[in-house]
Amino acid sequence: MGCERSALLVVAALALLCSQCLANIDFSFTGEFPEYTLNEEIVTVVFTVKAPPLQEQPPLSWTAVLDRSASMAGRKIDLLKDTTSFMIDKLAEADGSNHLGLVTYSTDVETLATVQPVGFLNAGFLKGIVNTIVAAGQTFLSGGLARGLQQQASAPGGKVKAVYLFTDGLPNVGATSTPDIVDQISSILDQSLEPISISTFGFGSDLDFGLLQSISAVGGGDTYIIDNENDIPAAFGSALGLLLSLSAQEINVVFTPEPGSVIVSVQAGGMITFLEDGSVRIVFDNLSAEEMRDILIEVRVPPAVAVVEDQNVFTVGNTYIDAPTMQRVTVNPTPYAIKRTTIITPLPPAPKVEETKIRFKTAEVLGEARKKRAEGDSEGANAVIEGLVAETKESPLADDPVIQNILSDISTAQEILGDTDMGQEPQAELEVAQLEQTLRTQRSTATRDRFRSSSAVDTPLRKKVREEAAAAVLGPLTPPPLDAELPPATLSPPPQQAVIMQPQGSFIPSIAPSPAPSPAVAAVLATPPAASPTSAPGMEDPVSAAQSVPSKSFEERRQSLRDEAVAEALRRITGEQLAAELVGANPAAADAAVDSEAMDTAAVDSAAVGPAADDPAAVDPAAVDPVAVDPAVVDPAVVDPVAVDPVAVDPVALDPAAIDAEVEAIGTDTGEIVEPPMQAPSGVMDSLRSGIGRLGLPGRR
Repeated sequence: MGCERSALLVVAALALLCSQCLANIDFSFTGEFPEYTLNEEIVTVVFTVKAPPLQEQPPLSWTAVLDRSASMAGRKIDLLKDTTSFMIDKLAEADGSNHLGLVTYSTDVETLATVQPVGFLNAGFLKGIVNTIVAAGQTFLSGGLARGLQQQASAPGGKVKAVYLFTDGLPNVGATSTPDIVDQISSILDQSLEPISISTFGFGSDLDFGLLQSISAVGGGDTYIIDNENDIPAAFGSALGLLLSLSAQEINVVFTPEPGSVIVSVQAGGMITFLEDGSVRIVFDNLSAEEMRDILIEVRVPPAVAVVEDQNVFTVGNTYIDAPTMQRVTVNPTPYAIKRTTIITPLPPAPKVEETKIRFKTAEVLGEARKKRAEGDSEGANAVIEGLVAETKESPLADDPVIQNILSDISTAQEILGDTDMGQEPQAELEVAQLEQTLRTQRSTATRDRFRSSSAVDTPLRKKVREEAAAAVLGPLTPPPLDAELPPATLSPPPQQAVIMQPQGSFIPSIAPSPAPSPAVAAVLATPPAASPTSAPGMEDPVSAAQSVPSKSFEERRQSLRDEAVAEALRRITGEQLAAELVGANPAAADAAVDSEAMDTAAVDSAAVGPAADDPAAVDPAAVDPVAVDPAVVDPAVVDPVAVDPVAVDPVALDPAAIDAEVEAIGTDTGEIVEPPMQAPSGVMDSLRSGIGRLGLPGRR
């Protein structure tokens, strides 16, 4: 008996502890009026779902699907790579709790990294892989997205899974129509045991906004339209900020009317389904910290035969997945009741209800105006907006700050749609579409605060990550002039990054091929690439002709990355001369290059240095040679030792005594390794010693 009682106490304690770890989503009602007559009435209620401030960051599993087609060449691809590197660093802050994968697509699809833990030890290696991306080819969007979804569908569970799709144009390889692409990704999502959100990021004017919005809707994510390449970091940062602060997923709200009552209308920023029994289900895909979602519901109630203090109108039940713990939570059904009386005191509507009504009405009218403008009916578009403004100003809460913000946004949208020059640009109308989305979903995907409603729904963590991304990628607002005199370059990495040994039991980055795809993915990837619509027999493909940099195969780029890593590892053991030999340099010339005082700064092409570099005093080797990888960002401990070919090294260029001294000192060089020194894995050191032995040089055993 005592054991059973102890067991019950343990279970109760665990249940209490578990409940304290949950996000504790708040649910509340706001009625339009406090009381109603005995006649048949329409009862309007706002039901609000609200997340608390961030309590615990959820574990993430994230795949970036990046467009590297020829149209991305130049600053766009550079900003995309830098932004992806920032995302890697941000996810690495949890040091292994978050997972990520990397996929690129052009005419074909490449898996740069399978889904794996990301931490401080392998973040540099993954960023080195990202730095090898070269823009070339066409746009196999459906294939890239299918590969990214397959990564997450087969990834370990227990994490919030998300795929980010970036594109700057229209798909022209594989499936290209919206129905075909939506069908393909739906079949993959249906096979996944856990929800996978898809957010889309579109850059440029040559976009199918409807396609991107449809993809995001199926995947339960958001659509970001980027009208300026410098806003790429802000868009990714905003989306990542939402993921890092996610409180709940799959929030299901079900309204069940009482006998005699009928639900006549529901407005919400989620998926609405009217059920056969008269109930209504609303599903919100996710909710981040401090976000809220309002549901505007109207119910017709029958006449009452007598005064009633609490007459139930409907009950509402809720379920959701708590993001930090990935547990499903069920909230007991709660009734909503009204007072029925014979004497009514005239009162204005509750501000919350009036504001919600106007917000949904504004979104509806802006959509109608945008449609008329697209059909060429500018006068009709202006007329419906003028009617909305007049109706809103008649509201008893017209002077309310929230209503004033909405009126200001209506005026801005009217200016955009009414301006002939701006209205002809698809990007301008997309801004209005984003405002509609913000008003409905209470979440903004704008990268700039042009509309007041967008700023009103921003969250602290989202703003913080957005600003961090912009600062990390764009750097100073005023870049140094391109012709500025630069100090001598150096082949040596910073001291704190000179040796990075892999501690026992840590994870190693994987760039192996993805697991065998599911039948749905295999069908997408097996589709033969279609020719570009602009191509014709005997005519050069304009997309291919636009390539400014020849494309390397992934194996070639991976081998180049490994060679650079091996050169860095051996440099620490055998000196700068061996590193120079590995990259094919003349020993004497390499010695002179290493000696910073002998470096001729006039030989450095300052135009090749990125103007957005944070440190203008340093020359990024990758900026001079587009296919070069900075060896300082590569973790030599994870490089395959068999990639080292000691026979290719000229023994004459090596000083045996100096090498022996370096080998004797390896692992104890406290000048560059913070105490306590980490030991290199035995396999790496054995391979390096073996290579030195094959050259007939002394080594340590």
